[in-house]
Order: sequence, then structure tokens, then C-alpha cells
Amino acid sequence: MIRLGLIGCGKIGGPVIKAIQAGLPGNYEIISVLTRNEKLIGNISTVIDPEVFFRNTFDLIIDAGAPPSLELYGKRALSLCELWTVNSAELANASLYDDLQETGRQNTHKLRVLTGAIAGLDGLAAISQGKSVKIRTEVDVATSEEGRKSLFSGSLREAARLYPDCVNVAVAAGLAATKLDEVIIEVIQPGPGEERELNLSASSEFGEMKVKTIPRVIPNKNIHMVSACIIAALKQRDQVIWVG
Repeated sequence: MIRLGLIGCGKIGGPVIKAIQAGLPGNYEIISVLTRNEKLIGNISTVIDPEVFFRNTFDLIIDAGAPPSLELYGKRALSLCELWTVNSAELANASLYDDLQETGRQNTHKLRVLTGAIAGLDGLAAISQGKSVKIRTEVDVATSEEGRKSLFSGSLREAARLYPDCVNVAVAAGLAATKLDEVIIEVIQPGPGEERELNLSASSEFGEMKVKTIPRVIPNKNIHMVSACIIAALKQRDQVIWVG
């Protein structure tokens, strides 16, 4: 049985917990869940005190909390066990990135950045050994009658500072490309009635790559594309043959 800890149980963490309770990912036991407010999810009572959470013994901790959860708890988690995160935007902070890398090396634990709502990052890593990586991402749909508009165009690091909740996919792509400072991003807000899209393109002498994802989030049905990514990764972790 793999002893699992979760940070966060909102739109992303909640469906993951329910999937584990239903036995979907396989051989996992939820030891503790750290949240901002106490909750009861099935037979799991969450804790709000980090000291209580980190007294446990874990094989794996998943950071599915809202920013700045990776900054707050990443080093401590990585000193205990393997850590997975969906908060890749926080890794645009060079100081945090270096601290986590050093913590992982000292404790021989790895930090896995989950891809969330985009596919093809393995292909991006290959293509981007050349030169050009461009990303277009979209934030939540506007609630006013104002139509589609561009909110930002420029450095991925700056976009991560301005929109930490919206560019996790983009930063994951930049990290996969190992060229975070060379990635150009455009952040767009869709107009009312439009679908939110995530677009990734890269080109080099090795070829071209284009990926478009339309993520689906329906909280009252426990549907979130990033949750599905975590559940899939949990299933893969216990497999002998792993594709992707």
C-alpha cells in the first residue's frame, strides 16, 4: 500500500480523493490531507495544521493546492518523500526552483511536475532542442459582455508572476523545453459563451509541433482535467510498463 498525502482538496484535489476512495488508481492509502479549512470527504477528515500533516510518514505527497502551496510546503514535502505538483507556475521563481532542486538532491527524492491540461510535453522536449517555443493560453471566460481580448504578451516568467493560477500549463511546457526564459506567451481572456483553449506550438530543425486542448471543469460532477491527469499518473506509477 502506497502511503499518500495531499495538499489541497478543492476543485482539483477533491475528485482525486474520491477516485482513490473508489479504488480507481490502485494500491493507495490516503494518510492525511492538508487544507485551509477543515472538511470531511468520505471517511477523510482534513487537517489545517501543517505540523500535524507533516508528522505522518508518506511515500508520496501530491500538491494540488492553490498558489503559493508549493512555495509554502514544497521543501518540507520533498525532504520527506517523492513530491508531485500541479503548481508549475511557481517554479518560474528561480530561487524556489533552485531550493527545491537542492532539497531533492540532498534527500534523494524527486519532484514531478504534472502536465495538467495539456499533452505532448515529451514531444516538446525533443522539438525544443532547436529554437522556437510559443504558447497561447486562456484564462477563465469573461463574465461581462466584453469580447475576447489579449491580456498579456511577453516573457513566460513575467506571465507566471502576473497570472499564477492561469499559466501552470505554460510553465510546465517551458520547463519541458528547458528554455523558460526564451518562451514567449500570450494570455487571452475569451468572451462570454466561448470555450477556453490552451494552445502550444514549437518549431525547430527537428520539425514542428502544435497541440490544442479544450479543458473541461464541472465542479459539481467532480470533473476537472487536471484531476484526471493526477489520477492517470497514480495509475501509471504502479505499472511495470509505462507509456508517456
